[in-house]
Amino acid sequence: MATNTTNIPGCIIVPVLSQTVEVTDSVWTTVAAIIGIAIGVAFGVIISYALYRSFNQPKRNSAVVMEEGAITMKSFSKKSSSNIEKKPLLDESYNADMRDSAQNSVVESSTALPSPKKDHDISQSLTAVFTQSTSQQIENELQEQDLRYLTHLETAMHKEKQETFILLLKAVLVTLQEQGHIADNDVKHVITDYEQFISDENENITNQKQIKEKEIEGRFGTKMTDEKEEELEEIYKQQNKKTAKIIQNCKAKASEDIRIIATDLSEEQINEVMGQIITNMTVVDKKYQEELNRQNQILVDRLNKRKNALQKINQLEEEELEIVTVPVSKHKDIFNKLKADKKLTDENIAKIEKNFAEQLENVQKRLTEERDREQEMLVQKLNKRRKKKMRHLNIQHGEEKAEFDRKIRAVSSGAVPITGFIAEYQELLTDQRRQSHDISTQLDENETREFHDLKQRMNLKLQDLIAEKDSEFFSGLRELAKLSDKEASKLMKTYEENVNELRAKLEDERSRQQAKLKERLKEKKKKQAEKEKDEKLEQQELIEEQEKAFNEVLNSQADLSEDTKNQLLMEHKQKVNELNNQLRITKMRQHKRLEQRLAKRQGKITDLRKDQAKERANMSNLSDEERRQLLEQQASL
Repeated sequence: MATNTTNIPGCIIVPVLSQTVEVTDSVWTTVAAIIGIAIGVAFGVIISYALYRSFNQPKRNSAVVMEEGAITMKSFSKKSSSNIEKKPLLDESYNADMRDSAQNSVVESSTALPSPKKDHDISQSLTAVFTQSTSQQIENELQEQDLRYLTHLETAMHKEKQETFILLLKAVLVTLQEQGHIADNDVKHVITDYEQFISDENENITNQKQIKEKEIEGRFGTKMTDEKEEELEEIYKQQNKKTAKIIQNCKAKASEDIRIIATDLSEEQINEVMGQIITNMTVVDKKYQEELNRQNQILVDRLNKRKNALQKINQLEEEELEIVTVPVSKHKDIFNKLKADKKLTDENIAKIEKNFAEQLENVQKRLTEERDREQEMLVQKLNKRRKKKMRHLNIQHGEEKAEFDRKIRAVSSGAVPITGFIAEYQELLTDQRRQSHDISTQLDENETREFHDLKQRMNLKLQDLIAEKDSEFFSGLRELAKLSDKEASKLMKTYEENVNELRAKLEDERSRQQAKLKERLKEKKKKQAEKEKDEKLEQQELIEEQEKAFNEVLNSQADLSEDTKNQLLMEHKQKVNELNNQLRITKMRQHKRLEQRLAKRQGKITDLRKDQAKERANMSNLSDEERRQLLEQQASL
């Protein structure tokens, strides 16, 4: 029996039999049986594993099998090349039906996926964190930024996968065109139709999501509740499942379309081409799996760095409180001594305290207004800088992606294999994400430094103004209590020593608390790394078990050729990778939501304790030791 091969650069060379093989009903029955058994085995393995995990480690998520309800796409009739150009590859009635199902809600879009919000880069700025009023709001903003980061990441990765598929399909079609298997105008026509299909699908999915969100908003109102959050998360999860199905449907349709436009290719040659597409997309899914793991670690590291940055800002806010409260607490010691020496009466003391409190209030009010003005200008400057930097980077990344489109001819000529071409493109996307992360980290550091400098300047101003008021306080006190120069000098010296001593103690306490925080974050990072390692191992073991079970079923079917078995196995691997990627991002979001709830509670408790500490620290009937302890407690929060 003679054989021949079709040499497509970058493709796996598969021998093609000259003799045609008649496909009988029994063969189809066998294939259907294998697929059914394989799915059953895979479900069995996953469900068994999930049950085992739920009994042994209820807090850990295991793989969950998602629905795979594929959207049926109508094939266009097989016609001559001249007729193909007049009829879209994806029947227009299908797109019309989908638009109707979205209740004619139209969202203008010309891209594969709706572009992320224009303010995404600003929404990741630390300025939004530093300008919050309470600990609860700060913690909530940190977690919300991480959730927005995950949403943006998943949208971007869906878009990149869709762009990769289009790039891969174009490389395959251009290769077939160069070899004379398809007409020159077919490549552009096919690619345009697939781009339009992907764009329409994303638009329809987005429209359906918006309709459901409005319905939920109508039922729950604007206030976020646990039930409302749950329903919104479910909508988000369903949107991602539907978006992931777009490429699956495109792959299924691609084999039919290639049959129509490349009429001289045999079934085996078409299977070889499709095998190359499936192989490359499987590699893409595997790469994204690695990227999701890396991004999860990036989020953990980023949150730790941001909490360290926040600690520096909080330290300055604590110092601001001390600049005001420490002198006031030491004034009480002076009043007690002068009262004991019969040099001041309660009436004198009350009058002096009231006057000093009014002066302090005016100073703080004036400085707060000045700080707010400067802070507003600083936020605008930093946001503008972040937006400009990220815009330039996005332009650069767009140019780098466009360069790959120009490399298609090198693939078609055989100079570059398709597999290497797609791998290089994936590496580019990974490098671009690294660059974005590095620049974002630099911007975080700049924003922290600028806010730190602003607060430090304000604290120095406050300290100078308090020193002026202290000087006025002692002048008035000396005159009222009729103190000699020696008595006034001694009193002033004792006061300054006591103030410096208390501030030094508070600074030491802050340093201890900061060291404890660093140790906690370090331990948390270590535990997170161990958890990631365990989860990756469990994930790999589950994949291997599924693959082993699938192989056993395939090997039991003697009627199937090795090529058919390999293709079925490759399709199975890709579906498993896609499923794991969906599960991974879902798990990351669930974990972040849990962190957000815990952070809200902790922030509320911290705010309450700080308020109580401030109120008690300002009470005039506290002893010096009680006041010192309360200020130390304030510094430790």
